[in-house]
Amino acid sequence: MKYVIGNNLVATMATYLLPNVRHLKSSSPDLDILNIETFYIPYYCLDFVKSVFPGAKLTKYELRTMYDMRATLSAVKPKNFDQIYKLYTRGKVNVEKEYLRTISESLDVISINGESPINSLIILYDELRKLTKDKVEEITITEIDATQRLIKLEGGIEYVYDRLLYTGDLPSLLSLDSKKTVEYSIEQNYAHIGTFKMPVVDKYVYTCKLENENDIEISKIFDQIATVGKPWFRKVYHNETIVYESLKQIFDDKIEENTVLQYTEESQITNTLGIAKVAGIDLLGKCSEWNNSVGFGHVIRRCNSLIEYYGDDEKNHKIIFPGQENLLY
Repeated sequence: MKYVIGNNLVATMATYLLPNVRHLKSSSPDLDILNIETFYIPYYCLDFVKSVFPGAKLTKYELRTMYDMRATLSAVKPKNFDQIYKLYTRGKVNVEKEYLRTISESLDVISINGESPINSLIILYDELRKLTKDKVEEITITEIDATQRLIKLEGGIEYVYDRLLYTGDLPSLLSLDSKKTVEYSIEQNYAHIGTFKMPVVDKYVYTCKLENENDIEISKIFDQIATVGKPWFRKVYHNETIVYESLKQIFDDKIEENTVLQYTEESQITNTLGIAKVAGIDLLGKCSEWNNSVGFGHVIRRCNSLIEYYGDDEKNHKIIFPGQENLLY
């Protein structure tokens, strides 16, 4: 049997795109509910969205970024902004090219039925869940034995797998790997000196009520602000809220006069590992592959390449979306 593991957008996309899989999903969402770097649907993924929403009104939306460099706002990216941004968020200046694409001055993205980029992404995710519900099984995984190809569930149930596509976060896979097969494989291939340690720092995400008058006005024109020189490095406008991403904890009840409504902790990947497969387990997703560049196109491209192994025999050479198999992110 072929299985997809994870409770996130990437797992649901893979379940939709790969015809012969069962989706094993925990009752609670993964830490990163999207498991991609972007909060929008790139316009070059139009064919994919059309397959999900054949009758929807799909239009091109220009997602715009403003820049805040030491309290000076600009619609044009300031000189040296990228270098400072990379140093703060990744601790180095040499990073993958696609990492900075998310803070480009403008990006062409998809709007579904006239909705904003984030709302369109939520609508797409909801529809994918409806389309794949018959392939989903809610379970609690207690252990993955990569040597015996076993998925062990609560209650002593065991599933034997032929192929396994894991879309949860990599640290969780390491904790499920009782025989340390995955950890050993990573240490052999990715730990250049000494014992392997996950290249990660804590990221703090604050969802606030949109109250600041300046932010209200800016949100009418721009979708996000990339920032250097402050605790947070990006803030995204979404309906009546503003979401701050920070590498430092903020203990105030308000951020820039915007009341904090919700706080979560996530992981900020500092060094991309790009692990596509480990100990016979296929990995897919930003936090699974430990790859900051994973976006919509990357997920579609990987599923195109994996369909040979996760599809029915008579369909195993089919390209899902001709012309999109070379998407890089």
